[in-house]
Amino acid sequence: MKRFRLSLLLIVLISLIGGRVMAYDDEVDGIYYNFSGTNAEVTNGDELYTGSVVIPETVMYNGTAYPVTSIGESAFYNCSGLTSVDVPNSVTSIGGYAFYGCSNLKSIYLPCVTSISGYAFYRCNFERITLGSSITNIERLAFLGGQNATFNSRKGNSNKYRA
Repeated sequence: MKRFRLSLLLIVLISLIGGRVMAYDDEVDGIYYNFSGTNAEVTNGDELYTGSVVIPETVMYNGTAYPVTSIGESAFYNCSGLTSVDVPNSVTSIGGYAFYGCSNLKSIYLPCVTSISGYAFYRCNFERITLGSSITNIERLAFLGGQNATFNSRKGNSNKYRA
């Protein structure tokens, strides 16, 4: 009987925490953020992002201005209603699965991004991706599962890429 109760309690606990866990420090103007040290990171939240999202260079939190330096892991995960994202010059890294499944996001300009993690744009159907000249690292499978896309750099280079 004691073992049954313990098993039942375990099942109840798992069902309560099962599902997508949303952990963010604050939501400002419809964008969810985590704050670490002196920087802010865009993350996911209670609602999926839709339409056009404009990420600011800085965000206020507890009376302090934080530069937005990254788009975190799974930040826009499965946001199929997302149509555009303006990424500011302050963002230098994009986490894994950040734009996974954003099938209506057709183009993106990443002016100062230096690093893109694996699967960051998995299952996106881009027509155009523009990378700034500061890009130094694109992890394996960052653009897996998409369609044909044209990559441009600030230097004017253009390449067709098949994900």
